Amino acid sequence: MPGYAWTVITYLIGSIPAALLAGRWLQGIDLRDHGSGNLGATNVYRTLGLEAAIVVFSFDLIKGALPVILFPKWTAGTWPYWGMVYGVAAIVGHVRPIYLRGKGGGKGVATASGVVGRLVMSGALKRLSTVRSSSSSTASKLRRFDVADCGRPRRDFCEREPIH
Repeated sequence: MPGYAWTVITYLIGSIPAALLAGRWLQGIDLRDHGSGNLGATNVYRTLGLEAAIVVFSFDLIKGALPVILFPKWTAGTWPYWGMVYGVAAIVGHVRPIYLRGKGGGKGVATASGVVGRLVMSGALKRLSTVRSSSSSTASKLRRFDVADCGRPRRDFCEREPIH
């Protein structure tokens, strides 16, 4: 599927107002009229309690991270920035939800945390595996050179006088 289609789907997923749904399902209230009026996990915590806030925060985090994880794998083409595009779409969806006519969303903290956490994690893991493989490759080459030099391991490096 083309990337722009996944971008629209990500925006629609990001637009799901978990805090509003939690307020309606748990106490029959509209959270925009209670607490800070913001549809985020902090207002849910203040108004509905810790358990509801954990569920809303987790849902918002997942709706930011999941498209960044899955959708680039399913996107036609090889443009490497689709994950970032999907992350921005999820955050914009949370802040300006289409289901609420673009008004009254949250601040996007949990959704952005999911997006950024996933992007950083994937980049860090790639860099770590690259550094690890290149350093182990270099170490093994140096070790072979060291042993092959005279037929025995060189010890002159360890036997040098310390520099003061």
